[in-house]
Amino acid sequence: MSSRITYTPGGADDNCYTTLALADAYFADDLREEDWSASEDDRRERALISATRVIEGLGGDRRTADSPARALFPGEPYVDTQALHFPIGDGSDPLAVPANVQEAVCEQALWMMQQKDAPPLLDHAGNQQAGIGSLSLDGISVNYKGGGVPPGVAPEAWKRMESYVQTTWGTA
Repeated sequence: MSSRITYTPGGADDNCYTTLALADAYFADDLREEDWSASEDDRRERALISATRVIEGLGGDRRTADSPARALFPGEPYVDTQALHFPIGDGSDPLAVPANVQEAVCEQALWMMQQKDAPPLLDHAGNQQAGIGSLSLDGISVNYKGGGVPPGVAPEAWKRMESYVQTTWGTA
């Protein structure tokens, strides 16, 4: 079995914050395990890589073209040559990707596959992004309020990443 995923935390060629085996273990004792494992390995790996891109994007643009550091993420990458922002060298294992980041990638990957397989009838995130405050259709009424989840991000992934994303700045 060939793997699309390159996962060597701190590696220069990494394209994912987790492995398929770690993601399988994450969903193993979860009611969603059947949803996760229903797809072939190749599709799940592509979903994990795509989810990593989304999670990495939450950190904003790279600080410089040759640095993995992201303006909205805390700390500095462990080494300048790593491809992804995390690991940042905190804690007892400086090369460990934080568990919340790995879990966010798993949640995002499953959510993206579910969105593709069965898109929602109403694009709630798109409606909110367009500034729609409420919507009524055939006796159903929906009121939108700011939930703070960025467009295209799974709510469960955002819960795990929210503390890593700087959304306000102090004043000097």
